[in-house]
Amino acid sequence: GGGGGGGALPNRDMTYAEKQELTELLGELPEDKQARVVQIVAERHAEMGGAEDDLIEINIEELDGVTLWKLDRYVRSCLKPKKKKPTQADMLLEAQRLEAEAERELMQVEASLGVGQPIVPPGAMDAAAPSPAQPASKAADGDATSSSSDSDSDSDSDS
Repeated sequence: GGGGGGGALPNRDMTYAEKQELTELLGELPEDKQARVVQIVAERHAEMGGAEDDLIEINIEELDGVTLWKLDRYVRSCLKPKKKKPTQADMLLEAQRLEAEAERELMQVEASLGVGQPIVPPGAMDAAAPSPAQPASKAADGDATSSSSDSDSDSDSDS
């Protein structure tokens, strides 16, 4: 019979990169989830004829493919909710924050050079009415590329 545990496991060995990733993910597991990792390894160890009371050592390099894939699936199921992509709102907030920061730095530089308005005391900026939201990312990207003049390559060609 029947009900599988969430689909078939890949029928191949894990690549080196996949093992590296699994190792990192295992490191991110909260402690209350780590006992299950040992359990998965121990169950598999027993299936392969190992003694129940053997010391279970979790060495990614020495585990067989099936065990690795079981661990991989378990770890990913535990960590999935955390790995959410940033929403539009998150990205917009971040862009606005970066823009405000850049503006503040510019004002400080101008003030130190004696150009433009005097430095605004902290807090005064926050009280001002927010400007209508503009796509901040375009301006920020342009500034970032133009200011980095000390790159390693001497030529500007894309060859």
